Amino acid sequence: MTPARLAIDRRVLALSITDECRALCHALKRRREALRLTMSQVAAHAGTSREMIRCWEAGGNPTLSHLVAWARALDCEIVIA
Repeated sequence: MTPARLAIDRRVLALSITDECRALCHALKRRREALRLTMSQVAAHAGTSREMIRCWEAGGNPTLSHLVAWARALDCEIVIA
């Protein structure tokens, strides 16, 4: 594969992952709201700050380990298929 082709493929993959991450963050926000939990409550259970939860819910880009901790704080699982 040529370097240019590889660069294009990486950009496409990055865009796909970013879109999936935004959708997951949005779903976790809806779950938090459905459970009537505050960002501070979720942050305390996830081991992070309220500001980070706010950032992620606004479309930030959490790491996979942060996504897992956030989901667990909401009694959810993340399944990568």
